[in-house]
Amino acid sequence: MSSIQRIAITGSSGYCGRYFISQVRQRAPGVRILGLDMAPAQTDAPDEFQCVDTRDPKLTAVLRDFAPDTVVHMAFVVNETKTQEFMRDVNVNGSHNVMAAVKQLRPQRFLYYSSMVAYGAWPDNPVPIQEDWQLRPRLDFRYAADKTELEADIQRFAAEHPEINVSWIRPSIILGQGVKNYISNYVLKSLVVLLPDGVDSLAQFVHEEDVARATWEVLNQNGRGAFNVCPEDWMKWSEIAQLRRRMTIKAPLWLSRMAINTYRFLRLPANAIPGMASPPGLLNFIRHPWVGSPRRLTEELGFQFRYSTRESFQQALDQSLTSKPSRPAAAKPTVHPAPMEQQHSHGGRRHSGNTVSSDAYKESGL
Repeated sequence: MSSIQRIAITGSSGYCGRYFISQVRQRAPGVRILGLDMAPAQTDAPDEFQCVDTRDPKLTAVLRDFAPDTVVHMAFVVNETKTQEFMRDVNVNGSHNVMAAVKQLRPQRFLYYSSMVAYGAWPDNPVPIQEDWQLRPRLDFRYAADKTELEADIQRFAAEHPEINVSWIRPSIILGQGVKNYISNYVLKSLVVLLPDGVDSLAQFVHEEDVARATWEVLNQNGRGAFNVCPEDWMKWSEIAQLRRRMTIKAPLWLSRMAINTYRFLRLPANAIPGMASPPGLLNFIRHPWVGSPRRLTEELGFQFRYSTRESFQQALDQSLTSKPSRPAAAKPTVHPAPMEQQHSHGGRRHSGNTVSSDAYKESGL
């Protein structure tokens, strides 16, 4: 029987949050769950819900009232916002506020959702990367840069608070029925598969179910430190093109970057040419390897993946080509709305003059 009794989850309404809640229901039905997000989920709802921005100073009081023994921090902006500063404010300062709350409340466990992108995509990365490899940020890719910066903070936090089981997971590219972002759009729907500088590099996919299962195992076994969450195989981009029956195009990296920047400059609709709305910095992650080894997860915790990279990709591809059946709606949670001055007419919330929509907080699909 698990010692976990009360879990608080930031970003609970996103696809990773919902899938994790579903996993907890299966593994430990008696666990009480508090969801924190900008709008309640339509499926796989938590027992209680609070509309709250992770940057809000009231976050600590919200968590204190619930008294969790476990906090899982998933809330993160993946898709680019109007300004880099705003995106960093939500991602980095929001995470700092969550850590400050955890510092005060001292739950037994704290898990942060990082990503394999935190290693950076570099030509001298080992294949595969293990957890003790250095983290080198790609500053031209805001999402990845924020993940790398926060890893230094979470490592320092863990060292300063040995009384808390502090862990962080690094999933590779997450695929599954609930994943919809620019990387899944590029992987599954781009008109061609680009090989920057003519290099046929490597891609690695993890199924959303395996991410949820791995999260539970790390928490349930009181894991500490970093855990790569990625199967032990990977694919070449040319294999992806072949399975999708798409052409590969070899182009200089600078020319590929120019094409994406031009597309963005023209303000064309994101879905006009699938894949072209991606941040230019993503090209480095297509050009260079950043595939990982799940050594700690499999050897220390005995975790076994249910889906390989190829199986995760093939299932996602099949689902993208067919209609997707909707999941049954879960029972509605107890919802505690934000104060009236904090609410927004479209389900978001005003904070420091900015509006954060309910779609802003999406966990990493990377």
